[in-house]
Amino acid sequence: MTIVWLLLSSILWGALVVGASAAIQSGLKMSGSTQQWLWRAASLLLILPWLAAPFATLLPRIPVGLPEMTPDFPGRGLDVTVTAAPIVEASFSTPHLDLPWADIVAVVLVAGWIWRLVAAHRARTELRRVIAPSVAVAQGPAAAAVRVWSQRLSLKRHPELRLTDASVSPFSFGVMRPVICLPKDIEARLSHSALNLIVAHECLHVARGDGWLRPLERMTADVLWFNPFAWRIRRELDLARELACDEAVLEQSVEPATYARVLRDVAGLVAGLGSAAPATSMSLSGGGRVLSFRMKRTLGYASRIPGRLAFGAVALLLVVGAPMAVAQAILSGPPSPPPPVTAPVAPPPAPPAPPAAPAPPAPPAPAGSSVDGVAPPAPPAPVKPSVDAIAPLAPVSLIDDKVRAPFNAHVTKVAKDNKRGLYVVIDQVDDGKGFGASDARGCTLETPHLARARVKEGQTIAAGDVIGDSTSDWNGKTTVFCKTFDADRLPGPVATPAKYVAPPPVGLPGASAPVLLPPAHVSSPFGYRNDPFTHLAAWHEGVDIAASLGSSVQTPAAGKVTYAGPRPGLGNVVEISAGNNYTLRFAHLGALAVKEGERTNAGDSVGAIGMDDKSTGPHVHFEVFWKGHSYDPQTISGLVLIGAG
Repeated sequence: MTIVWLLLSSILWGALVVGASAAIQSGLKMSGSTQQWLWRAASLLLILPWLAAPFATLLPRIPVGLPEMTPDFPGRGLDVTVTAAPIVEASFSTPHLDLPWADIVAVVLVAGWIWRLVAAHRARTELRRVIAPSVAVAQGPAAAAVRVWSQRLSLKRHPELRLTDASVSPFSFGVMRPVICLPKDIEARLSHSALNLIVAHECLHVARGDGWLRPLERMTADVLWFNPFAWRIRRELDLARELACDEAVLEQSVEPATYARVLRDVAGLVAGLGSAAPATSMSLSGGGRVLSFRMKRTLGYASRIPGRLAFGAVALLLVVGAPMAVAQAILSGPPSPPPPVTAPVAPPPAPPAPPAAPAPPAPPAPAGSSVDGVAPPAPPAPVKPSVDAIAPLAPVSLIDDKVRAPFNAHVTKVAKDNKRGLYVVIDQVDDGKGFGASDARGCTLETPHLARARVKEGQTIAAGDVIGDSTSDWNGKTTVFCKTFDADRLPGPVATPAKYVAPPPVGLPGASAPVLLPPAHVSSPFGYRNDPFTHLAAWHEGVDIAASLGSSVQTPAAGKVTYAGPRPGLGNVVEISAGNNYTLRFAHLGALAVKEGERTNAGDSVGAIGMDDKSTGPHVHFEVFWKGHSYDPQTISGLVLIGAG
């Protein structure tokens, strides 16, 4: 999520904030100053998620979206963090493009911020252009009005009055050295009383500090330039600023009707000007609608509600909205480690077999079918591997806070992530009895939440060797995945049983492409598992490979599409008949890229990673059949599930 989530949620959040603020404003007859505080609060709520986002890692994580594929057995495909980028629609008439949407959004955002910086520079240039030909004035009715209002408002720094030829409305700017600019011919076009109120309005802008507050109030729209609701807040703040100054003038014992006429005169003075004022001003930008609104507010000045109730509504908006705004930043942050996952439930033991009935006596063999009248011996039954040959040589033990290997093994992974902390994965090696992990009949063990690893990747260790140091929350939470007979009888902490199915005697012909390209991981292997919907032990015929939503799913070998469409419980399915009596099935796909009857080559896309009501996360369910019987795809010679990273 991160930046993409912030961008999308910012627009939805802006609609909610602006809607609530507009409802409060229309329901209460607020003063212009209170309206300013209302829209300042709305501006703060809108930008708060972006301010809090850098600190999201320090805040508690709120779960969002669908959980990761469960149950999460380590298997041969180890966990890899997968970021799911949202897509609108996947089309497979051309090769699938896995675009880095987060990077694209980031580039567009930075380009927009550069555009806003350029716009701010152009505004400063325009202000200098307007001021350059202006002339400082110390005498006359306008200068006298500046002195009177500066003393009346107790201004620490008296504004400098300048007359300019520029066709702009009266405006003021500056913080340390405030300046009021008036058109050169304003003294001839307006009465002295009207000129006095115009100067009063601009002096009140100076007294209120609008010279430095105005850029801050407009900053949210510059940062969230892509959000139309940020620009709506900006316009509301500009209007509220002028209303606040209008009301401040009326508080100086000015008759509302007199000031309303001055607003009308200023509207006539600036009518038809080609540009707006470059700073705080008495400008009536917005046309007749704004003039009518400000005159109506001026004439109805005495009907405002008490300020305490209005400020209470603003405070309520902040109290309710601030936690919601911060929650967006929490949602966009990296996930925190989830609580420990309980061990999978082993399947119930099979009921004892009834005693076998005595076999009936064999009929006498016909003449010539045996030697000396003795029947030929029956063929020997297949030898079942003994538990002693397959089981670990020692249980996972904890002696002096040391975690030890239960069998001879090869260290395949030493890593650290948010979910498992520091963890080690080991594969059982062939100990001379023919049941090592090399032929996919041994065990794979994962020990999460270690304080320290005592082994390195590629190292070979013996049963009983120290894997690492335990932590206070270790508690033997080690997962063992074994593809063997009687795996539920294995000693040790947790054993995930799986039926032993010998791989087919022939490999998948022409298997030259992986099913998925990284980043991806096997989220649920072949064999027994806890069903993610019933939470009961169930047989899983195939492997689940989790990846980003919309990632292209490839056929690993050439063949012919025998089915492409929906199936109950499997969603969108593609089945391909390959050589050597193999059939490949891809389920829970999003969009399909092939049709029934088509010929496919190794590496051709069959569809996209999808989700449906039988999925707990974006993944493809992949099954392999040989002569109609399902086999563990991870045991098929030549078949690669995930390509090299």
